[in-house]
Amino acid sequence: MKVQLALDLVGGHSASPAKPVRRRPKGIERCESPIEEQLCLALGFAGLFRWREPDDHPWRVGHWPAIDLALFAQPEWGAFRLDFALAPLEWMYPEPLPVVIEVDGHEFHERTKEQAERDRARDRFMAAHGATVLRFTGSEVWRNAGRCAEEILALVSRRQRGRIHP
Repeated sequence: MKVQLALDLVGGHSASPAKPVRRRPKGIERCESPIEEQLCLALGFAGLFRWREPDDHPWRVGHWPAIDLALFAQPEWGAFRLDFALAPLEWMYPEPLPVVIEVDGHEFHERTKEQAERDRARDRFMAAHGATVLRFTGSEVWRNAGRCAEEILALVSRRQRGRIHP
């Protein structure tokens, strides 16, 4: 049943580009840039997402209750602070994060040799600890945040199927 619900997140409830909202959802204040907000909104409008509750962990943006998966913004892991992470609903630091999402704006990534080295060191750390890292450019997110959200949720869906049917 969880697998079907995960598939519904990607298929039947397609992640469309972020719609304007009158009030900012709780949890989105964790985003540190406009491109992070765009991706966060696109993920939040995908499927049966519940935005952050007052008693949730401060890193949690919200969750998909049907598949026990939470979206975390700016979580710390090791020596790094990540843009986003997808993890089980009850994830607590320093447990491994299964999916890390990075949104690379031109100002903070690949602009200098040092920035590129730090990003590669971060990716190696994540891989060494079992995380899958998905990197999106700021241009990709601006052009179509919904498509980026669909790609992320498709990965989650494939992983959910893999757990039940190896």
